[in-house]
Amino acid sequence: MGCTSSLSSLAVVTPSSKKTSSTKKTSDRIARVLQKKKGEVDKAGNPITFEKILLRFDRLRSVLAYIKAVFALKSEGKSGLNYDGLKDSLQILHGPMEKDQIIELFEFVDLDDSKVIEFKEFLVALTVGHVLEIMPDIHEDETSTKGARPSKLIEVNGLTCSAADINGVMNLIVSAYLLFDPNGKGFISRDAVSAMIEEGKGGRNAMLSQQRWNEMDWDANGEIDFPEFVHAFSSWVDIDEDDE
Repeated sequence: MGCTSSLSSLAVVTPSSKKTSSTKKTSDRIARVLQKKKGEVDKAGNPITFEKILLRFDRLRSVLAYIKAVFALKSEGKSGLNYDGLKDSLQILHGPMEKDQIIELFEFVDLDDSKVIEFKEFLVALTVGHVLEIMPDIHEDETSTKGARPSKLIEVNGLTCSAADINGVMNLIVSAYLLFDPNGKGFISRDAVSAMIEEGKGGRNAMLSQQRWNEMDWDANGEIDFPEFVHAFSSWVDIDEDDE
């Protein structure tokens, strides 16, 4: 199961001053958690590698295809998800969530304040919610009925998926990000990526191609943050958001 992709560049938007404070707080929380996760990876002594990620691309495509099917189901033919659509989608993928948590995720990814989020923004919301551990199944006992999802999620357009599959993909995206942010700073520097590309020349690693990184939305400081990485990563695994 998978989808073909047409890579699209990331749109540059200017968040309203009203939202800047709340999104900055969320960004700071993400950076702190990523640093903690990096420490856990180092302590475990079994770091993810480029090769391991590439070997899992087929599974990534399959799970992301299911996530996209849920997105399409709840967007109901519109250009994206409104607040209720996001709430209903999260209900399927992660179980019931608190209203303020859903609002936080929605506002964090809806930088242009359009009140509608596109698929890649939806994927960012899912991954950020996973990183911040606000998704119910992350901190609830799977054997408990309170807040926990069933192990097998509902079938959508003939596609099926499990809670473990969703968690596995979210973890893999975080692991992929940490390859390029070795110190868990919360951002990836262009200089660090250029050095890694130079080091990896001659290999078959698609994630290290100069073209991939040129497509990223680098800011004036030559940096990209975690949400921007997730946004681009969805293109790297060939998820086409224009094939409806």
